[in-house]
Parts: sequence; structure tokens; C-alpha cells
Amino acid sequence: MYKTLYETICSLCKKKGVTIYQLCSDNEIPKTTIYSLKARPDCKVTLDIALRLANYFDVPVETFLLKKGD
Repeated sequence: MYKTLYETICSLCKKKGVTIYQLCSDNEIPKTTIYSLKARPDCKVTLDIALRLANYFDVPVETFLLKKGD
């Protein structure tokens, strides 16, 4: 089943043992950016945010840029 970007981020946070708040704080990402992904599942992040997330979670940047059907 396809996960939304918000669900993917939550899953990665759980694996890393951090909260959304900690993720945002560690990476200087506004919390509203992440929570907008929850409110609007079709929302995407900028390349800059995707790179920060990829580096933080040590996953490919495509994890945050591509979604099913892209």
C-alpha cells in the first residue's frame, strides 16, 4: 500500500527514535512544513527540505521527492 509523505516521515522518525518536533528542531525545518503534509497528503516538499530529510534519515533523497505514479 502507498504511504503518504507524512506517513513515510513518521515511520522514519519512529525507526530513528525521534519525534516530529525533534526532527524539525534538528534540521531547522518549520513544523508547519511537516504538518502541512498531514493536512494535504498531495503536498510535496522542496528539494532543500528533501535533502535535509534524506541526510537526517540516511535514505535516498528520492524517498521524499517521488510518489506513486511519478
